[in-house]
Amino acid sequence: MAKKVCLKAYDVSKIILLTPVSKHSRAARRGEISTDGEAKLLERIAKSENNDVKKSIIRTTIKNENLLARKMELDKVRKRGNKKNNNAIKHKNDRGIKVEGVLATKIQQSIERARFVQNARKSGWEQINKSIDISAKVEQFDKPEKTQAQIEKEEEDEYVKQFYTDAGNKEVEEKKKEEKVNASKGNVFALLEETEA
Repeated sequence: MAKKVCLKAYDVSKIILLTPVSKHSRAARRGEISTDGEAKLLERIAKSENNDVKKSIIRTTIKNENLLARKMELDKVRKRGNKKNNNAIKHKNDRGIKVEGVLATKIQQSIERARFVQNARKSGWEQINKSIDISAKVEQFDKPEKTQAQIEKEEEDEYVKQFYTDAGNKEVEEKKKEEKVNASKGNVFALLEETEA
């Protein structure tokens, strides 16, 4: 860009000196120098457009797009041929993601434990006891009160569970008695109850 030269005339003993005025001078800051001429001058200058560069850029982008499309087609063909390899890689990636998830949770838990220990060390015993009391109260409030229907359902479930366990125990006892009777047919002493001497 061409440097704009604003000239000031000084009358020094009838010799006129022309000096350029800086655009950062006081006069420029006060607005005494007009910069409209520079804008008009720039409007008149024709923009240099290099069409050859634009055309070459367009050609290279089209070429790159075509190469990418061919590569994607070849990848599809390769994928069909290597299903075993693809499945193996897929399973390895899945395992890696699972392990990473486990490690992330372990790291998070260890960070939380470290914070808890640091807070416990910083605070005194009174503060620790208060936090324990607060956490116990929170646990009490977290348990919602059971409705009458829930209580009845739990009682019914317990009754059914007890019924089946009692029935199962009876069957087991009957089988044991039958086994003793069957075993005792051959051995008379098997009928005697075992007692400790």
